[in-house]
Amino acid sequence: HEWAIGAGDSVLQWLLIPALGRSGLSPRWSLQNLRTAETVSRVADERLDFGLVRSDAVRESVGAAEIGVIKYAIVVPRRLLRRNLSTKTALAELPHATIGADGQLTERLRKIASDLGGVFQARLKCDSLGLCLAAVRTGKYAAVLPTYIIYDATAASVEIVEADLDELNRPMALIWNPRTLEMLGRNAVETRDALLAALRAEDEERRLEG
Repeated sequence: HEWAIGAGDSVLQWLLIPALGRSGLSPRWSLQNLRTAETVSRVADERLDFGLVRSDAVRESVGAAEIGVIKYAIVVPRRLLRRNLSTKTALAELPHATIGADGQLTERLRKIASDLGGVFQARLKCDSLGLCLAAVRTGKYAAVLPTYIIYDATAASVEIVEADLDELNRPMALIWNPRTLEMLGRNAVETRDALLAALRAEDEERRLEG
């Protein structure tokens, strides 16, 4: 059996693939870059075996287990740093690269900046967090990135601005269809359990929860 699993690009790249590498699992995998709603839909109608999605997107028709909470931080190239850079100035006075398709994230960033008396400066809209990271590496854009990819960002001469961004926190869950596990039997349950353990171990190592 080739196990099919769906998630967003950054979750596949920075969380799932490392977890598979440490899991000890050796079956064939098919990784599908999908938006949250499509991942949930495909798991629900058994076109996917597993999915990695925000916990608040889980339907009652699928099984789910939480793996951790993705937190965010403001990443600023050193060439853009100013004295006494605060959350307000980092969000409202620096040019940002952001995910164009993630309306929820952008809306929350606008609200945080507005509550602080500023306006979020989104200057470059990208299709992926990888592109946002590439923009940061140019030294000309800041970005609000999940903490699990900051390991890559820190190689690009950046500073992490201490900020209270709890409004952006996203609990993540591994989802599956109980009918799929029942049909595939014990091997499916063992694969689910091993994958879940590896994801949680990767979560802990990367300090997704702080």
